[in-house]
Amino acid sequence: GGGINAEYGDYWDQIFLFKETKQSLRQTEEKSRRKEKEKIELEGHLVKIRSELSKSETKLKEISEREATLQGTLSERDTLLEEQKIKIMEQSKEIEKFTKLMAMFHNLSNTGNAK
Repeated sequence: GGGINAEYGDYWDQIFLFKETKQSLRQTEEKSRRKEKEKIELEGHLVKIRSELSKSETKLKEISEREATLQGTLSERDTLLEEQKIKIMEQSKEIEKFTKLMAMFHNLSNTGNAK
């Protein structure tokens, strides 16, 4: 039996090596396919995240614009209030003057009747 082993031993080694290499290659391809699949899933996930982020940014922009509009409205309101205050102060000064004038006139007419 030793003679055959000696003759074919190299051959069997080659076959065994070939099988090993083939199996290793298959495993590598499988791993590679799995990685590709994971990569595709991750990219899909990334697309979703980017889309969500974009929506959030749009919402944030809308909120900022609304806030700016509100700020504008508030500052307009403040200006109007300030104008109203000034008008009221002016009016109350007028009323004061008018009241004094009426009092003077009243005193004058009373003095006139006493004579």
